[in-house]
Amino acid sequence: MNIVEEKDGDLKKVIKLNVEEKDYADKVEETLRNYRKQIKMPGFRPGHVPMSMVKKMYGDQVLADELNKIVVGKLYEYIESNNIPVLGNPLPKDDEIKPIDPKTQKEFEFVYELGLAPEFKVEVSEKDKFTKYIIEPDDELVEKQIEYLAKRYGQVSEKETSEDNDMIFGLFEELDENGNVKEGGIQHKSTIALDLIEDEKVKKELIGLKPGDSVTLDPKKVSKGAMDMAAMLNISKKEAENLSSKFKFTVEKIYHIKPHELNQEFFDKIYGKDHVKSVEEFKKHVKDDLRKALTIDSDKKLEIDIIDYYINKLNLPLPDDFLKRWLLKTSEGKITEQQIEEEYEDYAKSLRWQLIENQIAKENNIKIEPEEALAYTMNLMKMQVAQYGGNPDAISEEELKKSAAQILANQDEAKKIYERIFAEKIMNLIKEKAKIKEKEVSYEEFAKLVSGKSNKFSELFNNLKKSFKK
Repeated sequence: MNIVEEKDGDLKKVIKLNVEEKDYADKVEETLRNYRKQIKMPGFRPGHVPMSMVKKMYGDQVLADELNKIVVGKLYEYIESNNIPVLGNPLPKDDEIKPIDPKTQKEFEFVYELGLAPEFKVEVSEKDKFTKYIIEPDDELVEKQIEYLAKRYGQVSEKETSEDNDMIFGLFEELDENGNVKEGGIQHKSTIALDLIEDEKVKKELIGLKPGDSVTLDPKKVSKGAMDMAAMLNISKKEAENLSSKFKFTVEKIYHIKPHELNQEFFDKIYGKDHVKSVEEFKKHVKDDLRKALTIDSDKKLEIDIIDYYINKLNLPLPDDFLKRWLLKTSEGKITEQQIEEEYEDYAKSLRWQLIENQIAKENNIKIEPEEALAYTMNLMKMQVAQYGGNPDAISEEELKKSAAQILANQDEAKKIYERIFAEKIMNLIKEKAKIKEKEVSYEEFAKLVSGKSNKFSELFNNLKKSFKK
């Protein structure tokens, strides 16, 4: 077999594989002989059907199958032996696909195009500067969290007419430009929380409604940003950002939540029986919980900043046209060309960071040993047991090891765990080598810094964010 490699513009290559008769003849003959043994045909004993008839019946298909196996195998063998940094998988070059005619051809040419990863280096040093935000919960934040908890554990009752601070459950129906329900438009049942609506005119229109009543509204006015609106209408964030339609909202049920009193029963529900015995103690615990949660969110913000910094700093080129075609082909009709165009920017960003991570690992000899994965999994199990109120120390080391080994024996679970360890090692290396300064900010200042990225942060953070005015 003759293999020729050609450059095809930036970050693309064309591989031509010329298959000669000697490359496939023996394998095709062997496969047809096996077919012959299995064929049952009237007038012939099993295994004695004439070979000419077998070839006539199955020859073309067997040849096509064997050619495909040989070509794909040799192609990947060539890529691996020549260390070609491919992105995605090879694609047959559509404009050079030639029909196969087994009756007249003995040699066949197959042409594939490859998308290539760019060559680059990543220097991580003190020249790379980042800020870690320290958020100390103040009294206002503690009160907001207590309000949220009191409502969450409060008494819910159904009522006939909506008032301020009520929650209205109903059906959202997208309208067309004439104000009619749009055929094939967005329809979803969701809840509007009146106390979170900032536009007083809109809030006034929603007060005094009863089940069965309908109003026309702008979903942007009854939600807190694109992510909140996406969840409310069961659409993607990108769809929410581009949505300009008005909606018909039909009331189905109205709920009033009476906040729970700050009493012992309330304290016990949240922190366990008799663990907290006064409002002062309760506030202290809430403040501690806030501090822990916001520290996690601050760490997440730092990691997002690190990722964005290196992606923008290196600005890696990608074979975009090839990758879009590859994504479309491998989706097998599950996504459209338009969806790929809309989502490609996010995909390309994720791919660039993956390339950067791999290069950092290569330059710094970062590896994951099986013992590390086992210890990491055991620790995850301990954390999960504690999270659900159990005592992790009650589980023996032997039991933990056995359970962790079973988890890692599952290929999908093992992949997730190795990816988590890998990502943490990359981040830890960057945090050690780069320059990170700490800066104290208020919760509201921090919320503004992460505006538009709320889906990446904790549920606690997002619940609090909704309670603050813009």
